[in-house]
Amino acid sequence: MTITLGTITDENIRECLALDAGNGKENFVSNSFAIAWLHRNSAEPLIIYNNDIAVGFLLLLRDTKQECHISRIMIDKNHQRKGYAADAIRTTIAYIKQKMPDVSTLTLSVSPKNTAAIRLYEKLGFVSDGTLLFDEIVYRWDMNLTKEVKNGH
Repeated sequence: MTITLGTITDENIRECLALDAGNGKENFVSNSFAIAWLHRNSAEPLIIYNNDIAVGFLLLLRDTKQECHISRIMIDKNHQRKGYAADAIRTTIAYIKQKMPDVSTLTLSVSPKNTAAIRLYEKLGFVSDGTLLFDEIVYRWDMNLTKEVKNGH
């Protein structure tokens, strides 16, 4: 398994839009593009690849010079429960460290009902900061720490 992140282009937009999270979330990617458009000055929509196969989507927002937020992350229903989300988050952290070295904090938020995602984020080393963002729990990763992202499988 080799997880990489790719920029959305004219060549891969269709495979990105074909991604389906399942469970009634068929419009997840197109809705995420709407959010990306609203935040076009700070948003980076990315396609998640396993080798050369599109397996998911991630929307990264640059909130401030020092903070990024994973606004959306999804793995296609045909590729779930294979560790791709954990590896995509690890790859995102490495990507931020390389491309945005001034970022000191990575945040993400999750519905309190999504216990599987909460377990994953906590296994990876994210820590809840006790705040809510649109009724979702906010988790933080300190980019300045030299720790490695924990194995979340």
